Amino acid sequence: ATRLQSEVSLLTQEKVAAEESVEALLEEISEFEQGVTQLEKEMHQLSRIEAEAVGVLDEEAKYELREQKMRLDREFGAMLAKIAERREKLGGLEGKLATLDHARQGKEEQLRTLERKLV
Repeated sequence: ATRLQSEVSLLTQEKVAAEESVEALLEEISEFEQGVTQLEKEMHQLSRIEAEAVGVLDEEAKYELREQKMRLDREFGAMLAKIAERREKLGGLEGKLATLDHARQGKEEQLRTLERKLV
Protein backbone atom coordinates (compact mmCIF):
# COMPACT_ATOMS: atom_id res chain seq x y z
CA ALA A 1 0.00 0.00 0.00
CA THR A 2 2.84 2.37 0.89
CA ARG A 3 4.57 1.62 -2.42
CA LEU A 4 1.37 2.41 -4.34
CA GLN A 5 0.87 5.62 -2.37
CA SER A 6 4.41 6.74 -3.16
CA GLU A 7 3.93 5.87 -6.85
CA VAL A 8 0.71 7.92 -6.91
CA SER A 9 2.57 10.77 -5.23
CA LEU A 10 5.41 10.62 -7.78
CA LEU A 11 2.95 10.56 -10.68
CA THR A 12 1.13 13.55 -9.20
CA GLN A 13 4.43 15.45 -8.89
CA GLU A 14 5.31 14.64 -12.50
CA LYS A 15 1.86 15.79 -13.60
CA VAL A 16 2.24 19.10 -11.74
CA ALA A 17 5.66 19.66 -13.34
CA ALA A 18 4.25 18.87 -16.80
CA GLU A 19 1.31 21.25 -16.21
CA GLU A 20 3.76 24.00 -15.24
CA SER A 21 5.68 23.36 -18.47
CA VAL A 22 2.44 23.59 -20.44
CA GLU A 23 1.64 26.93 -18.80
CA ALA A 24 5.13 28.25 -19.60
CA LEU A 25 4.81 27.15 -23.24
CA LEU A 26 1.38 28.76 -23.55
CA GLU A 27 2.83 31.99 -22.20
CA GLU A 28 5.73 31.85 -24.68
CA ILE A 29 3.35 31.17 -27.57
CA SER A 30 1.23 34.14 -26.52
CA GLU A 31 4.30 36.41 -26.39
CA PHE A 32 5.45 35.21 -29.83
CA GLU A 33 1.97 35.79 -31.26
CA GLN A 34 2.05 39.34 -29.90
CA GLY A 35 5.45 39.76 -31.57
CA VAL A 36 4.02 38.50 -34.86
CA THR A 37 1.18 41.01 -34.60
CA GLN A 38 3.69 43.81 -33.99
CA LEU A 39 5.81 42.71 -36.95
CA GLU A 40 2.73 42.62 -39.18
CA LYS A 41 1.93 46.21 -38.17
CA GLU A 42 5.49 47.29 -38.97
CA MET A 43 5.34 45.53 -42.34
CA HIS A 44 2.07 47.27 -43.21
CA GLN A 45 3.56 50.62 -42.18
CA LEU A 46 6.56 50.08 -44.44
CA SER A 47 4.33 49.09 -47.34
CA ARG A 48 2.20 52.19 -46.79
CA ILE A 49 5.30 54.42 -46.63
CA GLU A 50 6.61 52.82 -49.81
CA ALA A 51 3.31 53.33 -51.63
CA GLU A 52 2.98 56.94 -50.51
CA ALA A 53 6.57 57.79 -51.43
CA VAL A 54 6.56 56.40 -54.97
CA GLY A 55 8.72 58.65 -57.14
CA VAL A 56 9.98 60.62 -54.11
CA LEU A 57 12.50 58.12 -52.71
CA ASP A 58 16.06 58.15 -53.98
CA GLU A 59 17.95 54.90 -54.55
CA GLU A 60 19.49 54.91 -51.06
CA ALA A 61 16.09 55.32 -49.40
CA LYS A 62 14.60 52.57 -51.58
CA TYR A 63 17.48 50.27 -50.63
CA GLU A 64 17.04 51.05 -46.93
CA LEU A 65 13.30 50.40 -47.16
CA ARG A 66 13.92 47.11 -48.95
CA GLU A 67 16.45 46.10 -46.27
CA GLN A 68 13.95 46.89 -43.51
CA LYS A 69 11.29 44.81 -45.25
CA MET A 70 13.68 41.87 -45.62
CA ARG A 71 14.70 42.12 -41.95
CA LEU A 72 11.06 42.17 -40.84
CA ASP A 73 10.32 39.22 -43.11
CA ARG A 74 13.18 37.20 -41.58
CA GLU A 75 12.03 38.07 -38.05
CA PHE A 76 8.46 37.16 -39.01
CA GLY A 77 9.57 33.77 -40.34
CA ALA A 78 11.69 33.09 -37.24
CA MET A 79 8.81 34.01 -34.95
CA LEU A 80 6.42 31.70 -36.80
CA ALA A 81 8.99 28.89 -36.58
CA LYS A 82 9.28 29.41 -32.81
CA ILE A 83 5.51 29.30 -32.45
CA ALA A 84 5.35 26.05 -34.44
CA GLU A 85 8.13 24.54 -32.33
CA ARG A 86 6.42 25.51 -29.06
CA ARG A 87 3.10 24.10 -30.28
CA GLU A 88 4.81 20.85 -31.17
CA LYS A 89 6.32 20.67 -27.67
CA LEU A 90 2.90 21.49 -26.26
CA GLY A 91 1.36 18.56 -28.12
CA GLY A 92 4.01 16.25 -26.68
CA LEU A 93 3.42 17.54 -23.17
CA GLU A 94 -0.33 17.13 -23.50
CA GLY A 95 0.24 13.50 -24.50
CA LYS A 96 2.55 13.05 -21.51
CA LEU A 97 -0.07 14.59 -19.22
CA ALA A 98 -2.71 12.18 -20.48
CA THR A 99 -0.36 9.23 -19.95
CA LEU A 100 0.55 10.39 -16.44
CA ASP A 101 -3.07 10.95 -15.54
CA HIS A 102 -4.03 7.51 -16.82
CA ALA A 103 -1.17 5.88 -14.88
CA ARG A 104 -2.08 7.80 -11.71
CA GLN A 105 -5.72 6.74 -11.99
CA GLY A 106 -4.61 3.13 -12.45
CA LYS A 107 -2.41 3.27 -9.34
CA GLU A 108 -5.20 4.91 -7.33
CA GLU A 109 -7.58 2.14 -8.41
CA GLN A 110 -5.01 -0.49 -7.38
CA LEU A 111 -4.69 1.28 -4.02
CA ARG A 112 -8.48 1.32 -3.50
CA THR A 113 -8.66 -2.38 -4.43
CA LEU A 114 -5.90 -3.18 -1.97
CA GLU A 115 -7.60 -1.14 0.79
CA ARG A 116 -10.88 -2.98 0.19
CA LYS A 117 -9.09 -6.31 0.49
CA LEU A 118 -7.49 -5.21 3.76
CA VAL A 119 -10.82 -4.16 5.30
